[in-house]
Amino acid sequence: MDEWDAYFWPDSDVFKNIRGFRTADELKRFEYAATREASEELRRDPVQGRFDTAHYREIHRRLFHKVYEWAGEFRKVEFTKGDSSFAPLKTHAHTLESWTDKILGNLAAENHLKGLQKTAFVDRLTHHYNEINWVHAFREGNGRATKEFLYQLGKQAGYEIEYQRVSEKTWNAAAERLTSGTDPRLALDVFNKITTPSRALAFRDEHILDAVQRFPELRGAADALASAEQRALKLFEGVEDRRLFVAEIQLKLVKRLETGEIIPAGTLVRRKDDPKDPDFTR
Repeated sequence: MDEWDAYFWPDSDVFKNIRGFRTADELKRFEYAATREASEELRRDPVQGRFDTAHYREIHRRLFHKVYEWAGEFRKVEFTKGDSSFAPLKTHAHTLESWTDKILGNLAAENHLKGLQKTAFVDRLTHHYNEINWVHAFREGNGRATKEFLYQLGKQAGYEIEYQRVSEKTWNAAAERLTSGTDPRLALDVFNKITTPSRALAFRDEHILDAVQRFPELRGAADALASAEQRALKLFEGVEDRRLFVAEIQLKLVKRLETGEIIPAGTLVRRKDDPKDPDFTR
């Protein structure tokens, strides 16, 4: 039996699996449920690592340890997918392990993308995603492991990566075009759409005092929101009109924060000619 066949049940195209499922549909349903549960556990209790090869492998192991005995182990076969060719098992200079060490070492050399504005973060995130995806270190589950790895990376760098904001079809198309070298623009667009500074989400979703405590750089946005509340009291008699005015200001602030901008401290709201079209300025 060669290495390729060793992954499958005899005379079958179904991966050998811990639960012993012999049909593709049974395995697919179980794998989806098991990895979804594992992903939720990882969000509550992420891998504590250094975003190196061991960290990456541990994410894959935790995602698939209930499904495959080889969870967390690098693949032992060559393969391609569509127009995409992935890293060879071994060259005169590298193995899969050493390729992964090199690629994740390059990521570490960029301080794991900390301190970057959104445009630069998305650009470098797309680059490193392409590198990691090219290695395609595991026999199955590379996409899910890489998504989880990048989610944890983004979190540490101050960004939320919300994969649910794009369809699986769009994600796969972007990955294929990027890895095949045909067109990187879709991947850049996708990462730009799904990447949001954590402070913007905190400003949107949390009590303002809690948000500022976690992200002191939100003080300027908080000042603008407080200014909006004061302006609303002067501009409008009705409670609903005041509420709408403040909500519009908050939405505009969130949009600015989502781009990575930091609103300057002391930002105040001013009135335009039409108070129904509020704006803010320093």
